Amino acid sequence: LYAPGNVVSGNKIYNNSQRGIIMSSYNGNVVDGNTIYDNTLAGIYIASENNNISNNIIYNNSDYGIRLNGASNTTIYSNEIYENQDQNIYLQIGSSDNLIKNNMIHNSDTDQGIRIVNTDSMNNHIINNTIYENNNGGIWAGSWGSHVGPGNIISNNTIANHTNNRAIFVEMNNSVISGNIIYNS
Repeated sequence: LYAPGNVVSGNKIYNNSQRGIIMSSYNGNVVDGNTIYDNTLAGIYIASENNNISNNIIYNNSDYGIRLNGASNTTIYSNEIYENQDQNIYLQIGSSDNLIKNNMIHNSDTDQGIRIVNTDSMNNHIINNTIYENNNGGIWAGSWGSHVGPGNIISNNTIANHTNNRAIFVEMNNSVISGNIIYNS
């Protein structure tokens, strides 16, 4: 989507040679109630602001389920995201002030359920998600010695059954981790 204020709803988006949906440079788009699968790169790629991603089923993409690249003020709400090759949700390069809430995130093929990287990725809220059976952990914030920015909140999630025993792995400052239920990880 290379224009603001669009609504993408009720579609099947699959088997594309790149990404399923691209939101770049333009703000305020809504992606609701779609099934997005079998795309060569990310199911949804976001490099803009004030977007709403809700009620989608996103699976089996060769890259990420949802990739935020410098995205801010985006809400990812009530989606089922699973069996993507890399992270099911990936936030990078200044992705800040985003809300990831009430999603079912599971069975990432090689990586984490949710991953946040870069020191300028801050003030993201990961709240009330069910995250289970991802190959390399539930939530990973940081990158082996590189901290994530401040103000991130990881709260009230249920995190279970990860193959490498990492429910939550964090390298972040001045952030909150509270009220999570963690088991078999």
